[in-house]
Amino acid sequence: MRGNRTTHHEKRHEAKHPDRAHHICARTNCKTKNLSQLRSALIEAVTPEDVTAIARKMIEMATAGDIQAIREVLLRVLGRPQEADLIERLEKIEETVKAGQ
Repeated sequence: MRGNRTTHHEKRHEAKHPDRAHHICARTNCKTKNLSQLRSALIEAVTPEDVTAIARKMIEMATAGDIQAIREVLLRVLGRPQEADLIERLEKIEETVKAGQ
């Protein structure tokens, strides 16, 4: 249910399962709670050594030519590519600011 409005899906669910209709509203909260619990469990389970091993494997795959691994490694290390025009404009702004000081 969104606000005071009931969606088409919720109405169909209520018609098919009148005894479980109240669960529709809590479904999102349940998923969020479960996702949070899973993240917490993963954070507790993964060690720094695991992260190092995963990184080394990704680098190994990237150097072997795996395009997805190459993208992932470069994005994690360098970040998203910037447009050359944007970089040039930022450099000009920095020069203007330095000249004004």
